[in-house]
Amino acid sequence: MASASLVIRPAKYNAANREARQRPISSGAELVAYSPEILQEAQQAANELYAEYSGQDAAFKEVYDNWNAFREGIYRWNGINERSFNDLQTG
Repeated sequence: MASASLVIRPAKYNAANREARQRPISSGAELVAYSPEILQEAQQAANELYAEYSGQDAAFKEVYDNWNAFREGIYRWNGINERSFNDLQTG
């Protein structure tokens, strides 16, 4: 049951807020991607926090280490399947 809520809750949120996200665009706001420099700085800051929290909390470190190992192993897969799907949708 918990796994269903992990899918349903974000889906409901996204559906309910579609109009709210569209309003700024309708009013002339331009959507732009973050620059590589901003993304690199954010990633570096996040990694520093992860290292700090890992040093302070053994439970955090255990979860983070397992999650990070999974994330590292799935990058290649996501780089192929997610990019292919996105290209199809925006093609």
